[in-house]
Amino acid sequence: GRLVYNSEFGYLFLISSSVQLSNADPNGDRSPAPGRVAALFFPGVPRSLPGHRAIKILLRAAHVLSAGVLTGGVLLGVANFALAPWLVAAIGSGLMILGLDLYESGVFLIQLRGLVVLCKIGLLVALVYVDDHRGLILAVLLVVSVLSSHASSRVRYHVPFGVGRFK
Repeated sequence: GRLVYNSEFGYLFLISSSVQLSNADPNGDRSPAPGRVAALFFPGVPRSLPGHRAIKILLRAAHVLSAGVLTGGVLLGVANFALAPWLVAAIGSGLMILGLDLYESGVFLIQLRGLVVLCKIGLLVALVYVDDHRGLILAVLLVVSVLSSHASSRVRYHVPFGVGRFK
């Protein structure tokens, strides 16, 4: 692949090479060449679904509401059974948002915004093993989420382990 600068958006795009299926193998192996697989996860132009923006806004609203109620409930000592629906809603909406971001492009995972999501998932998994500080960890995750989602696009799309920004 190669990087192309788009002056309209001010971002670098990862352009995957469009390599065709290889049938050069004398045994008839027609497995996808590496370029085809890379193009599946890293399309030249980010994919979009019809109504993508509206869907994402609704999912974010549901996610913020459920994560906020869950965090507040844990901090206030509400019984786990009463918080279960909010936990399911927070996890479900978060996974749907992650799915939309990954459908758009796998580049999401190497951008700062994707790395923050991966760290948040790691901390959420750690909550299973931490009993005393769950409320504090959830509160910190909520603050980190707000800060990272409201950071400038220059920050969110930054690739810390590479050069520049990808969209």
